Amino acid sequence: MFKNKLLTGVSLALLSIAAPSIAWAEDCTGQTSIGPLGGGDCTIDEDTTGALLIEDTGTLTIDTSANVTINHTIDSTTNISFGTITTNGDGFETIQNAAIGGTNPLDVINISGTDTWTANANITTDNNGGDINLADGLAGGTLNLNNGLTYTGEIDADTTDTVNIGADLAGTTITGVGAIQGATVNLLSGTFVAQTQLGSIVPITALNIADGTTMDLQGGAAISGALDLDGTVYIGSTGTVTADTYTGNDGDAANIRVGISQAGASVITGGIQIASGGPVDYSGDTLSFLIELGSEVIGDGTTTVTDFFVGNGGATLMPTVVDDSFLYDFSVAQDGSNNLDLTITRQDLGQATTTATNLLSAQVLLDELDVIDDATIEAIQFNLANASSSEEFNELLESTQPSLDQASFSVASFISDSTRTMMQQRMHRQRHERKIATAAALAPKEAVVQDAAATLNRMAPAAGDATTTIPGYYPIVKQDGKYVVPNKTRELALRRYKALKTPTKRDDRALKRQNSIYTARTLSYDNKNYPYEDRPMEVWGEVFVGNGKQGRRDGIDGYKYNVAATTFGVDTSSFDRDTILGGFFTFADSEMDAGNANLTNMHMETYQLGFYGSHMLNSDHFIDGIVSIALNDLTSNRFNVGGSNYTAIGEYDGEFITIGGEYGKYWSGPYDLLLTPAFGFNYTRMDFEDYREKGAHGANLVVDSDATQRLWLGPSITASTHRAFENGVSFIPEANLSYSYNVIHDKATARAYYQAIDNDEDLTPNPVRYNGFDTQDHFVNFGFGANFATDKWNLLTHYNYQWKQDFDGHTASLKLNYNL
Repeated sequence: MFKNKLLTGVSLALLSIAAPSIAWAEDCTGQTSIGPLGGGDCTIDEDTTGALLIEDTGTLTIDTSANVTINHTIDSTTNISFGTITTNGDGFETIQNAAIGGTNPLDVINISGTDTWTANANITTDNNGGDINLADGLAGGTLNLNNGLTYTGEIDADTTDTVNIGADLAGTTITGVGAIQGATVNLLSGTFVAQTQLGSIVPITALNIADGTTMDLQGGAAISGALDLDGTVYIGSTGTVTADTYTGNDGDAANIRVGISQAGASVITGGIQIASGGPVDYSGDTLSFLIELGSEVIGDGTTTVTDFFVGNGGATLMPTVVDDSFLYDFSVAQDGSNNLDLTITRQDLGQATTTATNLLSAQVLLDELDVIDDATIEAIQFNLANASSSEEFNELLESTQPSLDQASFSVASFISDSTRTMMQQRMHRQRHERKIATAAALAPKEAVVQDAAATLNRMAPAAGDATTTIPGYYPIVKQDGKYVVPNKTRELALRRYKALKTPTKRDDRALKRQNSIYTARTLSYDNKNYPYEDRPMEVWGEVFVGNGKQGRRDGIDGYKYNVAATTFGVDTSSFDRDTILGGFFTFADSEMDAGNANLTNMHMETYQLGFYGSHMLNSDHFIDGIVSIALNDLTSNRFNVGGSNYTAIGEYDGEFITIGGEYGKYWSGPYDLLLTPAFGFNYTRMDFEDYREKGAHGANLVVDSDATQRLWLGPSITASTHRAFENGVSFIPEANLSYSYNVIHDKATARAYYQAIDNDEDLTPNPVRYNGFDTQDHFVNFGFGANFATDKWNLLTHYNYQWKQDFDGHTASLKLNYNL
């Protein structure tokens, strides 16, 4: 006696610690814990006021003498799945608006008699048989499953009980993790995904699928009565729907979709078997097929599955077959008895693909990797098998390949061409300035020479008598019957003129002092001189932005790009007034977006170092040269690879080199016009680092890209003129035009294989060679701009347009330099 009291006291003490607000009431008033270690079993007959926990073998009874609403969660106290909920069978409704078993699952929910349980939130039990139980031997129990919930556990019912799915007509998706046994099942709205066979132990009484609804029977269904199908049903490849009768051709056309899979040498499909009431009439229905995820690839040739639909009482009336797979052809035929046979034929891959690279990918994915244990590759195979059109099928293949649109090479070329054009324009302007500066440096002497020439011209015979002096002419005498300037006077004038025309060291010193490449200031049209200084070095900077678009070419989608760049440089003519030497550094940030199936995005950072020079061979001819190397840091993102929703990320480097030169001549025209025709070459080459993608699991590629190179040859011409104003500002407008032809027809090529092959010990990597589109061999470049200069500062704006076949690009630049 004492011992029992002591234990009772200890229990009460522990209970007071665990739940200090417990009220011992049969109606659960104030009670938060139910069961032998809580407040004991209890009954509620009104709406809940707070969350409840069920201990151990505790039972919560719902008195359905009136409707009760559960607005708060009910859980077991541990994950051992304690606790029972039972309705008392008075025929009223329990409305569940909060999750049951969401934290720790319950053992069982008993829905008694003619009670109705309407679930609008998830139900989680231990899924160990008899979890949601209407099977009490009493007729008329109802379970309504609504509001997009998921139930976990087996639903057991009597043949007179009903399970309504989507009874709220909200059109949501209900998921069942557990079988339904015995009841009549009605799908009234939305979608029901049954992950377990319906009627797996006790056949359900009937299955009614309403018009506009969809039922996913992954494991099939066993029905003791009628299958009434007015909506859409999917039957998985391992499932069969068996029923006594079929209600067909009743005015509401059914859509039947059957899963297909291959395992080893066998192809299996879902099906329907109707036992009686035949002939079975599917004539008002449609039938389509789905190659299932995880299936091995169904290979070349024709496969026949016999008796996948079984009828009775005569030849089954065939449904309309909807073949929505591009790769596979499905045909259904009566087999001469009551049943239907299915024939599956795969297209020839050469005819199914639109490009050679797509054929290579298809051969790898559908033939070489037809049996592979990699979820991502299987997902891609699933998408290819069920693609509905040639376009979709080929875009999926394209999205599994390395980028072949040459975007990185083209944009690196664009940056290189832009900087090369800058250097050419720069050296042209410097030659123009040198030409003007030369004239300015020799202007004082030229004035003396011109005066000597005028003096010489005035020493000509004159009319009149010997004593007459004509103003502006030298005195004349009569000599040998003619009036002339004395011979000695003419001889001295001619000697002086010739001496002045001959270059001297003094002239060279004047040119060296004043003919700097930075001397943009020169004579204005009123022949006023401005002072010059010897400037041995110039530091300059230029920013430019560009964008362009590559169109679709040879079946390969193009891309768009945007570039922002900054260039700094320095040059000098200190060593030789006929030679300009300089160096520059460019940083560019580029973004490229492909138009292919997975909308590949590429980001590139470019670090370019280069040197340039120009040498005057004589007063009119010159040679220019440039060499540069650019390190490109690339990151590519291939989105939704093969339709898998995975992104393959590649990170790698590329080295881009440029070697160019030109030979030209400049020609001076009126109004300080300077034309510079030239002929040049430009060699470019880009080498890529091998890389391994990440992010797309087995569909990641291991890529080895080949070097890409071009050699451009062609003419160019640059024109500029000069205006100098008395306020010290010079204005130099200019324009350039060039054409080049590429003589190295070098496609972009790469070898790649899927990383899933590395993970399969039975497979050996065999990289596939992929080819890009044909080279674009014609290149036109046109630009114009203006240069504004003072004695120290120089501001240049310029626009440039580039054209190649299916490609055009634009560049706008702004340059500022300061004369040291």
